[in-house]
Amino acid sequence: MTIFKTVLEIPPCSEYSGYGGGSFIYTDNKLLFTYTAIHSDNCRTADILIRESSDGGEHWSEPVIATLDNEELSGEYSGVSFLRLNDGSIGLFFTQGDGTGWKSRIVFGVSRDGYSYLLRCADCSFDIYTGLFIMENDAAVQLESGRIILPLCYRFGGDKGVPGTAPDERAFVGFSYSDDGGESFMLAHDDLFQTFSGTEHGLRHPGVIEVYPDVLHSFFSTDRMCQYSAFSTDGGLEWTRCEPTGFSSPSSPMKIRKNPYSGKFYAVFNPVPNYLGRKTAPYTNGRTPLVLAELSCDSRRPEKIFHICECEYKGYSDPAVTFISPDEYLLSYTVTGESCRSLAVIKGKIKT
Repeated sequence: MTIFKTVLEIPPCSEYSGYGGGSFIYTDNKLLFTYTAIHSDNCRTADILIRESSDGGEHWSEPVIATLDNEELSGEYSGVSFLRLNDGSIGLFFTQGDGTGWKSRIVFGVSRDGYSYLLRCADCSFDIYTGLFIMENDAAVQLESGRIILPLCYRFGGDKGVPGTAPDERAFVGFSYSDDGGESFMLAHDDLFQTFSGTEHGLRHPGVIEVYPDVLHSFFSTDRMCQYSAFSTDGGLEWTRCEPTGFSSPSSPMKIRKNPYSGKFYAVFNPVPNYLGRKTAPYTNGRTPLVLAELSCDSRRPEKIFHICECEYKGYSDPAVTFISPDEYLLSYTVTGESCRSLAVIKGKIKT
């Protein structure tokens, strides 16, 4: 079982109407937590906020707006990811929209203090397609080899000059990677497309983990009532055909992380699919309950499931998880209600 308590609740306020998912990182004996806060007067734009904790997540400071080259990170931002780089600096990745809803890119900055960032790569997603690149929160990964991997969801775009057009709802997955510490990025050889027909969503919400050195497991949501996955044995350049997994799910993000203290893999996801006859509030997209699951040693299937929260009138999504001991973790997630979107952080302990 898991015993946990809520250590941070961030409700909407006059300045921010809601929040996006977050990401954690340790630096200088402090724990940093970053997330996006959506402006009340313009729901397309957001600030990237950072809070810190000096007592293992028990208490948190007031938020500070992150800066990029001395300019506040306030714009059409989402999908923030912290990453510890090999040179000891902190990397911050985020999705930046162009203000039209038809095009976006992934931006990367580096920092020593976790608050102010210098631009290292202005576009990790390339201009070879016309449409939307989307990266989930807490999705960037650095392999043992030092390679940085970014799992990206891509939706073909409409023509912003033609009324009524918009990016295709059906998405596919690609991988951007860097072998020089983020100075430059390239696209992996393989894109991953759905292996099933009759889909409205395609493959969405991609994530990736390193199971063994250069052996990667990527996973993504579908509208087929489960997560799909693919594997790479060359550090993310080439991938197997995507196949269904044992993780039942609606179309919602799943997060898999390895506890560095115990070596065990854990997943955070919504385990109940949107089946015919299921009754949940439509604004939740069926994203309830939320669970933490201990996985098999190869990360392929859940073996022990620990319940976190459940309510048919709320949706729980955009998880981020970090481990602070062999059996302790911090978990953040968004909570979607009928008219609001808040953010919560819990601190838990796993008892086997």
